[in-house]
Amino acid sequence: KCDISHFPVCVMLAPSCSLSASVSVSQNKRVSPSLSLSSSLSRRCQHIVVSSASSSSSASASLAASTSAPTTMRALSSILELYEEGYRGFLLDQFGVLHDGVTPYPGAVDAVRSLAEAGASLVLVSNSSQRAQNVWKRLEPMGFLPSYFVGVITSGELANEAFATRGEGVGPLAGHKDVSRVIHFTWAERGKISLDGLKLECTTEAAEAEIVLASGVDAMGTRDGPPTPRSLDELKEIARKCAERDLPIVIANPDYVTVAGAQDGKPLAEMPGAFMKVYESCGKKDRILCMGKPGTFMFERGVATLQAHNDALTLENIVMVGDSLHHDITGAKSANVHSVWVLNGIHADDISQKGAEATVAAEGVALPEFTLSEFR
Repeated sequence: KCDISHFPVCVMLAPSCSLSASVSVSQNKRVSPSLSLSSSLSRRCQHIVVSSASSSSSASASLAASTSAPTTMRALSSILELYEEGYRGFLLDQFGVLHDGVTPYPGAVDAVRSLAEAGASLVLVSNSSQRAQNVWKRLEPMGFLPSYFVGVITSGELANEAFATRGEGVGPLAGHKDVSRVIHFTWAERGKISLDGLKLECTTEAAEAEIVLASGVDAMGTRDGPPTPRSLDELKEIARKCAERDLPIVIANPDYVTVAGAQDGKPLAEMPGAFMKVYESCGKKDRILCMGKPGTFMFERGVATLQAHNDALTLENIVMVGDSLHHDITGAKSANVHSVWVLNGIHADDISQKGAEATVAAEGVALPEFTLSEFR
């Protein structure tokens, strides 16, 4: 059972498998990996519907491998150092790593292009409430071309899948086949999150709702027409009423905060993870369905996508690159994936005041294997 103390994630029991691994390790460098897995896997429960049985089985087996927790963080000067040392699969966060929500970070486009041209496999894993195909509307104008990546996974895509398959299998909404009336916290400024094809009817009244979907923090979805702008405090009060009614809430973006023009000195912006805190304060943690990182499934899907592109990849040569200790680093650790912590993202102010190791200690999370001052 995955125990992520900071986040109420839909439980995914670890698959049963036998494995043997032989890895030579020297100063966190992964050398001469060899991994063999039995073909007998038994999944007793899964976080959400998996796209294909073959890819999920391979990823599930890989995620069962063990890695020792680091006692120090090794500072990198460039992400290409890891490629030179044998890492070939890269799971990349976007906000706080590739860009600040407005502008790409210096050197980030070149780093992505260099990895792709060198032959690395790159998958974007983002706690964005947008559907996967929509991320290119932001990324491509910045210079991050779709051809650099072999796949994109967003928490918004996973939330959409959960609603599309509700009532089926053992997914997070397996027991909610007949729900249709939803309170939808969405975006006005960033653009409406579409519910087309999901057979859902938006309501603005907690008393009428059967379920809550948290995609944004500045508007409410309506039955007809564009979303209605609302303040975050107003939405939190509605969320509190929904929690009191014991309604389940699907968090399509689990981030608490994100960068939003940080390179221009703008403050961090609150994200839909704020509604998890509302539910927790009401004693309704068990009614939260968290769709993205740090949930193990997003990493499992990411590993499966990488392996579908390159079947030589294992956990020994895959690494997660992110800026959030709770989402990217803790999630990677729970999935037994090595991680690179990018220091100029959401924790930049804390790091500048007390240093990286003290920031990790204050957050109460395990150390990542590597750090980068910025993604380059």
